[in-house]
Amino acid sequence: MRYLLVILASLITTLSSAFGGRGGEVKVLYWNIQNGMWHDQGNNYDDFVGFVRELDPDICIWAEAESRYKTGTAEKMQMPEEQYLPWNWDILAARYGHPYTLVCGKRDTFPQVITSKYPLRIVKRVNGNGSDIIVAHGAGWAVVELPGGEKLRSNSEYTILYRAATDNDTDLKFNNSMEPYMHQKETVISCSRILNGYRVESELVNKTGKFNVVDSYEGTEDGILVTSTLHCEKGGGIIPRFGKTFRLEDLFDDVEYIGRCGESYCDMKDQFPIREVKCKVADMTEPNIKPQESGNRCDCTIAAVSDGKVKVVFKAVDQPFELAVKPYSDWALCRMKHRGDEKRTGTYVTIQAFQQGIGTGACGPGVMPEYQYTAKKDYTLKFLICVEECEE
Repeated sequence: MRYLLVILASLITTLSSAFGGRGGEVKVLYWNIQNGMWHDQGNNYDDFVGFVRELDPDICIWAEAESRYKTGTAEKMQMPEEQYLPWNWDILAARYGHPYTLVCGKRDTFPQVITSKYPLRIVKRVNGNGSDIIVAHGAGWAVVELPGGEKLRSNSEYTILYRAATDNDTDLKFNNSMEPYMHQKETVISCSRILNGYRVESELVNKTGKFNVVDSYEGTEDGILVTSTLHCEKGGGIIPRFGKTFRLEDLFDDVEYIGRCGESYCDMKDQFPIREVKCKVADMTEPNIKPQESGNRCDCTIAAVSDGKVKVVFKAVDQPFELAVKPYSDWALCRMKHRGDEKRTGTYVTIQAFQQGIGTGACGPGVMPEYQYTAKKDYTLKFLICVEECEE
């Protein structure tokens, strides 16, 4: 999770003009201060406060943010009352101009702490399972409320290989063919710097097999170039879908794209020509009696969602992508039983390399082989993310 926070901080900085609101950049400082920064605690943290004040970050993420030693690393503190941190981070942060403080997951004596000039809200504290190496000590999923109402939020579900079952995804014995794909777990294996960005390798496991996912994020003049490669290491069979999901606040309700102008899948798209479309998020799904996958758009070259002030833009690279925009996550959609269950929780944009065909499984043949995607092949999804001001 430490790796994820580093990446998040870098992406936040790159996208600063988008979410920081037309008032300037959002500066994020991430630092491992080693055992609660014992080196400066005898100096009342004066050097530390001066250092942070000079950099003047908007948000700080501190690792190992708990006092552990009295002097050097020789004499451990024995009692909680001896520890200045993490109990007094609010006092320390106020000295360098941060009135908001948040302690993330605290599994041991090496917690992560976030301080900010702007309001903070915890979404989930992450403590791991005690033996994993990804969440080594404790981490968190937090929201920073920036001026103007825009919010920065890390994404809970990113690579997606499933869809909420349609009527046609259920066979004559009422078996859900999507169910084995839905219970997926994605774990970061490694993170490394590359030229102008980062490379992240993850392992994704579901009931059908194990997949290797390699993502790169490169800063360019046109935005952040995202390249994601999917490789099946074990099992796999057919892959229903391969995409990346991004979540924004529900203020981002205006949608525009160039692609198929109606609900379309690879085996049923010719009825809708490629056009420029402007609509609302609610127009991007269909009102089925039982909530299910709907609203996919094929052959898209550009898509954007906007809150009326700024727009987040996704641009195809090398080949068109398939687009899904929903008012709730696919994970939530899978668990809905009635139309009344469809409660909006944000704006969820999924940029896809592909989604398998719909077929006619409810009353005829299922998806034909030419509209399915075998796990024996590797797949690459590539697109640009940028942010633009809305025209007055």
